[in-house]
Amino acid sequence: MGSGAPPLEIAQSYRDDGFQSQFNEDQRISSDTTYDEAFTSRLLPQSHYPAPAPTDFDFEAQFSSWLINNDFDNYAFDSHLLTSMVELGPAWPENPPGTQIFERLHKAILANWERLMARGPEEVVSMVQAALIGQTFGLLSGDARHLAIMDAFHGTVISWARRSKMFDTRHTIQLEPGLSGQDLDYRWQEWARTEELIRITLGLYIHDAELAKGISVTIIEARMSGSLSGSLIKTIQDLLLNFHERLLPSATSPHPDHLGMRILWHLTFMSLFSDFDLLEKAIGREGPNFTNEEHNRISEWANSAPAKRCVAHGLLIQKRLEIFSLGFEPALHVPRAMFLAAVCFFCYSKFGTHDDATFESLDFPEFKLLGTNTASLLFEANGYRYGRPAAIEANGLLCGLTDLLQRIGHWEIARKFASILGALINNESN
Repeated sequence: MGSGAPPLEIAQSYRDDGFQSQFNEDQRISSDTTYDEAFTSRLLPQSHYPAPAPTDFDFEAQFSSWLINNDFDNYAFDSHLLTSMVELGPAWPENPPGTQIFERLHKAILANWERLMARGPEEVVSMVQAALIGQTFGLLSGDARHLAIMDAFHGTVISWARRSKMFDTRHTIQLEPGLSGQDLDYRWQEWARTEELIRITLGLYIHDAELAKGISVTIIEARMSGSLSGSLIKTIQDLLLNFHERLLPSATSPHPDHLGMRILWHLTFMSLFSDFDLLEKAIGREGPNFTNEEHNRISEWANSAPAKRCVAHGLLIQKRLEIFSLGFEPALHVPRAMFLAAVCFFCYSKFGTHDDATFESLDFPEFKLLGTNTASLLFEANGYRYGRPAAIEANGLLCGLTDLLQRIGHWEIARKFASILGALINNESN
């Protein structure tokens, strides 16, 4: 904004019932104040506010002054929900405010959840909302510590929601014609409260799926136990094909796939025909400790038809993303799908030894369903040539995937994935 723009007035009213609070309407942040300065001055604790131990922390008396320097009324109990929402704002790359708020808010909720549960359903809803938003930050921050916290805390949030019967919520309110005045207002508020609970549970389902549930966890557990048999693969494949026919829009549908369900569908097929854990080890996730047995396994995969199948799915993931605008905000699974597509292609090109002159045995049912020629996809992925791609061609595709990750949304996890791929490219170039 230019210097002539009017100042930004901050006024936020909270609901009544003993938890009402309002910012001082005379408080203003000048339009010349930078983004970081504004959030730092109003939302970050100063050095003379040491973080108390969770067991000593009194939520009602200390939370506001500890976290946001007395800017909020201590009776505004929803301040923890607002703060969890604010943590998403400064969560840009190389900007620590969101991280600090996430870590302190997480400790505050854990230290006081029993007290919140005893206060009644309104406080439980706010607590679960705050935890859900914080969990989303932990999932997308790109910090391994935050992901570990999110993974460990997820079951606790599910338990809170189940204890409050949130998963049983259904719409039963009927907005009858002719309602007006207080009756209409009461029905509308009841409907809004129900919709709020339904959206919370949907958010919890999304987190549950992102932490390897459903079909993905079936594949992972079967692979780990050595029971991923041909019959099970066929069953899961048929389930995915049926899912696509019934629920996914066609490629020519006018309705955009904002949730990235096609991308998730491709990623699930890739997980069925590749061991992502082995592939990540192959690119150095655990350092240079890559055994001969693991090297033989990855080479066998790279020379197989399933590897080509995964590369074809990965290329379609890339093509799906290339049609979105720059302002597109991806679903949670999209950066991970892009990264794993790049890892599959890297391992396919690096560890494969057969210089195939033709593409045989590539008659896969999912590509028939899509009306796509698998051989044409591999021909494009291989640098428009038959046989395995040369190093420079492989790096060209990896550079494209890395560039897409750098431009997808604004979450740090995409940049972390891009930095890993950048290191692979540099290493191969050298």
